[in-house]
Amino acid sequence: MTVAGIIAEYNPFHNGHAHHITATREAGATHIVAVMGGNFTQRGTPALLPKADRVKMALAGGADLIIELPLPWASAAAERFAFGGVSILENMGCIDRISFGCEAGEIQPLNAVINAVQDPRFPDLLRSALKEGISYPEAQQRAVTALTDQQTAAVLSEPNNTLAIEYGKALSILQSTIVPYPVLRQGAVHDADTPEDRFASAGWIRANLLDGGLETVRPFMPTEAVNLLDSALESRHCLTDTTLADRLMLSFLRRLDLSQFAALPGVSEGLHNRLYTAVQTEESLKKVILAVKTRRYTAARLRRIVTAAYLGIPARWEQQTPPYIRVLGFNQNGRDLLQKMKKTARLPLVSDPQQLPDDPFAKEIFELECKASDLYGSMLPCPLPCGQEYTVGMIRY
Repeated sequence: MTVAGIIAEYNPFHNGHAHHITATREAGATHIVAVMGGNFTQRGTPALLPKADRVKMALAGGADLIIELPLPWASAAAERFAFGGVSILENMGCIDRISFGCEAGEIQPLNAVINAVQDPRFPDLLRSALKEGISYPEAQQRAVTALTDQQTAAVLSEPNNTLAIEYGKALSILQSTIVPYPVLRQGAVHDADTPEDRFASAGWIRANLLDGGLETVRPFMPTEAVNLLDSALESRHCLTDTTLADRLMLSFLRRLDLSQFAALPGVSEGLHNRLYTAVQTEESLKKVILAVKTRRYTAARLRRIVTAAYLGIPARWEQQTPPYIRVLGFNQNGRDLLQKMKKTARLPLVSDPQQLPDDPFAKEIFELECKASDLYGSMLPCPLPCGQEYTVGMIRY
């Protein structure tokens, strides 16, 4: 048994994801685990489809076992998103390699950057660059250039390379024996404006599903994923338009006072004043983000802050490690892997809420997940009832 782990969102599952899973299996993986974020994404936005539908897409697309990346890590910036996912894979106790798509396609250029960001001089160089008011990605690239050269640092200019480097850092911090396995990303780059061959980015698919409908995106998704998407559209459980979601978030933000803005995760250096003013004066959440956005505070970072406020994600939870391994779905291969994990897992395996460990932090995390699920359900064109975390069981494919 050779087990590969993948950290993903599948928002939605497309041909690029299918290629990644196929390439991972062709490289020798007999079992593939996907650690998948739930109803809110790493960019701080609600997912296109409820997580149960995305679990079904992933299993239909070749994954064997789907494990949940809990909300505080799933909606965090790249460093903590990667750390949360890698820590779950490490604590499964049976993962041989972590497979990820990236623009580099090989490990050597990634390792050169990983070594640089772990250099003792890196934090001071990073802080110095951030003081100039530039974004974190720009500051990181500048600090790596100072320690290596422009060619090495240029690896950081591609978004999936950046995430791959965070996986490498997390493996090092956890002193993991899991082997990184990069897969060259095919076709359209992350959030590309146009498709390439049979490949389109998830961002393009989401945008064009709203504008052009299912037939526009059909060529870029596996058949079973398209069928699941079609069913979600028909039942009106697909979030093609976030206008209502944004309105709900804005109405909540308008109830917060200045001190509550100051206490939000990721808020510093007077950002709470600007956020508070924009929320009180702008007519939409999109305009709030545009009014506050700077080179330092990107739209994605601001969306994460807004989502943390709306969902009630406490600051610094993502600095800890996920307290359990929650199973969302599996096939026969996945069932075999679960049997092995009963002996190897270093965290409690949870397939039912009744199996949650008797641990305050674990219970707080799950209660947060339940609240987020209920709020997500209210954003859909046809709202889902509360309690989905209890009523929707594991998906058996």
